[in-house]
Amino acid sequence: MKMLPEEKNLLEEIRATGVEIDDIEELMHMDQNDKDLVPIVVKYIQRFKETNYRELLVRALGVKGFTEASDVLLDEFYKAENGKSYKWAIGNSISIIEDPNIVSEMIEISLNKEHGAARGMIVHELWRFKDERIKDVLISLLDDEDVDGYALHSLKFLKDESTRKYAERFLDCDIKWIRKEAESMIKKLDKLKLKEEEKEKAKKARELEREKARRTKWISEIAG
Repeated sequence: MKMLPEEKNLLEEIRATGVEIDDIEELMHMDQNDKDLVPIVVKYIQRFKETNYRELLVRALGVKGFTEASDVLLDEFYKAENGKSYKWAIGNSISIIEDPNIVSEMIEISLNKEHGAARGMIVHELWRFKDERIKDVLISLLDDEDVDGYALHSLKFLKDESTRKYAERFLDCDIKWIRKEAESMIKKLDKLKLKEEEKEKAKKARELEREKARRTKWISEIAG
């Protein structure tokens, strides 16, 4: 198969950095040690006209910490056609990169029904961000059939007892994996509740021991 001019140029630019590569599919093995390649890969997402090549590069950028790719990936997401694997792949890579500087954009995307199921993985990973808006966003998304299961998954990791009632709503869900998420969330909350009860019990036991020690000392002092 004849190599596209853009493909050839991309390989040459990458080799110029000292990285030996024979095929652009090898970029799928990029990790956090390959941050220097991110600007090159990002540039070629916009140069390729063929969606399959662009999708490969988008997926290759799905590495935690590749924040230099965030702006271009957001732009591509907004422009991409709904219902296509390309848009879903972009959302997936955005979620993996976990860039705290674009949390507001991720929340905006999550709440925008126009993006359909392509929002899924972004919603799925919202729990990772320390942002006071996340809990309410996830709760509101439980009423969105395109991403309700992803929202439930994310809500589970907030480990908030007040969210138990939302999980209970999905225990009879017809969709098996969503039902499993609800069951998993309740089990996680049960364990957390038990742990807190045991912690409180241990605290009271220590307080009783200290009080007992004080009384013993007091009685000893009086008797002396």
